Amino acid sequence: MKPEDRLHKYYRYKKLDPRAHYGIAEQYESILDPRPNLVPWGSK
Repeated sequence: MKPEDRLHKYYRYKKLDPRAHYGIAEQYESILDPRPNLVPWGSK
């Protein structure tokens, strides 16, 4: 994902849920991480 796309997504989430009432604030912050720790779906 391009950096500007991540930034757009982050601001959209913050606008829709500014107090992280419906999501996890750390998850919203992780959108900005340029090198996220990706884990395969279903792994333990």
